[in-house]
Formats: sequence, C-alpha cells, structure tokens
Amino acid sequence: MGGAGGKERTFFKRFFLTPARRIAEQGNAACIFSGSSYISDRKGGISMKPLIYSVFLLLLAGCSPSVKTQIPAVTGFDVQRYLGRWYEVARLPNTFERGMTDVSAEYTLRPDGKIQVLNSGMKNGKLKKISGIARFAGASDRGELEVSFFRPFYGAYRIIRLTPDYSVACVMGSDTHLAWILARKPFLPEKEMKNAVDFLRTHGFAVENLIYPQQQNP
Repeated sequence: MGGAGGKERTFFKRFFLTPARRIAEQGNAACIFSGSSYISDRKGGISMKPLIYSVFLLLLAGCSPSVKTQIPAVTGFDVQRYLGRWYEVARLPNTFERGMTDVSAEYTLRPDGKIQVLNSGMKNGKLKKISGIARFAGASDRGELEVSFFRPFYGAYRIIRLTPDYSVACVMGSDTHLAWILARKPFLPEKEMKNAVDFLRTHGFAVENLIYPQQQNP
C-alpha cells in the first residue's frame, strides 16, 4: 500500500501505537517521558491534537499500578528500616535506565506518611537525578507500594524479597519484565548476589538478561 494513507498509517503505528504499547507493557511512570518524546519531536503534516489526546487516554490505562504477576509482596514490612540509601546492583533492561551506571535510590519519610524518592545515576559522564513519591498500595506492613515520578501517574513497586537485616531487596514492577536487586552497599558478595538471582529465576524472571551496572565506591 502506498500513497498518503499508507504513510499516515506507518506514522501512526511507529510513533503512536508502538510507544504507547511499550508504556503499557512496562507499567512504570518513568516511561511516560520516553513515550511522549515521540510525539513532541515529530510535528509533520498530521494534526497532533487527537494523537496527544489518545496517548493521554492510553497512559491513564497503561500506567495503572496494579501488578499483573502473582508474586507475593513481603509481609511484616517495616518502612522505617527500609528508609535510607539503596544501591542498584542489578536490573532487567528497561528504557528509562538505558546506559545508566552508579544508580542509587534514597528514601525518606514525609510528614504525610508518603515516601520521598530520589533516584540518581550517571549517564554519559553526567549526574542525572529524578525525584518522586511512593505510597502504600495497601496495608503498611506489606511491601506493596506505588511510585510516581510524574503525577498523577503511579507505577507498581513490589518488594518480593527482603533479607531479615534489610540489606538486600528484590523489587519488581507490574510484571516479570521489570526487576531490580538493591543493596545497602554498592557491591554484593558473590553468595548474596547468587541468592538474589536464584530467587528471581525461581519466580520466572529472565535472569540471563540481568544488567550489573557499574558502581563506584560512595
């Protein structure tokens, strides 16, 4: 098929359906930025108003914080012990951390009971930071949270493994395509890393795709 109609359909599929589908699949608010850039950078001969409106509706549906995969969150969760700095020692590939190293997250409790989130990392030699808010998705003694870096959109943040001393955590998004191994130190001993990776493998995560980002000593 050729002609203008074919070009418009190609444009629609490439710059609207594909980014929107990726946003919905990954279910994380940070993906909104990579998705919206496809629209804002291309303002050719097609009207942007209905396209942007449709993307907004898809974002409302696609960035739902509900977790699709039934892997239970940890229970007996103590948010006070979880606060502080965590280093990202492994992650499954995702668009919003592509090329990032030295990634860490700082969690502090706000007066309203929500959690202030500050993510930072290095990309192309430059320090990048983004702040957000996390809140409990249910009871406060379960590691089931929702996090937002672009309100009013929230993404799933489920803590599925947590060592008794709160030194290592496994966190997932809305499904097994998103996962992180976090630690209180920038490096994990081989045995502790193996335990975390084995846990993810047992629960259906594609651990062969894990990225182990560079971490410098703090």
